[in-house]
Amino acid sequence: MQSPAIYSREWQEKDIVIPRSEVADFAHEEHLYKIRWLGLIVAEAEFKNLGLEEYNGVECYHIVITMRTHKVLNFIFKVKDEFHSYIDSKSLKPLAYIVKRREGGYRSESETIFDYKNNKLIYHSLLDDSKKEIDLEPDYYDFFSCFYKFRTSDFDKGLHSFKAIQRAKIWQIDIEVVKKGLLELRGHGTPDVVLVNIKASSGQEKARGEAWIWFSGDKKKVPLLAQFNINIPVVGTVRAALEK
Repeated sequence: MQSPAIYSREWQEKDIVIPRSEVADFAHEEHLYKIRWLGLIVAEAEFKNLGLEEYNGVECYHIVITMRTHKVLNFIFKVKDEFHSYIDSKSLKPLAYIVKRREGGYRSESETIFDYKNNKLIYHSLLDDSKKEIDLEPDYYDFFSCFYKFRTSDFDKGLHSFKAIQRAKIWQIDIEVVKKGLLELRGHGTPDVVLVNIKASSGQEKARGEAWIWFSGDKKKVPLLAQFNINIPVVGTVRAALEK
């Protein structure tokens, strides 16, 4: 397992105590991240929890993530992706996952419905109206409900595993708590942090890379920094840092 390359000099080992979190601790959070590649800001990601809403009569949290290219890059290759996850406020199970992607000339819009009454997962492409159904297992999540479930987990445990659905395809997500300590962050002081490593696979297929995320070591469990090691020629390492 390759260690993350950044901020090693700003890291200090410390056996900190991580409090357990409830999903209510994340209500109405809003974070903006700058994404850097080769030292340049290439994109921004905005992460919002819109609080409690209703989806098909079920009380849920509505999570919205948007990603867009930064300033002048819009004229070269414009990206504007939008993800919506509706998460049951009690069980933290996903109710629906909606994706809208605009990447250069590529367009994609889809919704994934988690039908617990009929034990079916329904993937629906909103552009060509095609549909695909698979049996819905109790431990299926989308990527963002999986992320929220992890943040309410015991951070003293080493390995957390989830099954996440992407276009009716099942991915095994393994999140390992690597170490705890202090991290000196420009503009954010020296907070207690937890470093985790994330890998994904689907059968014999493995994701093209892995992620490292530093979470704040308090009840908010805010993702402060991320490094993505991507096994694609030219791309390499991408980094994201909390702006506010």
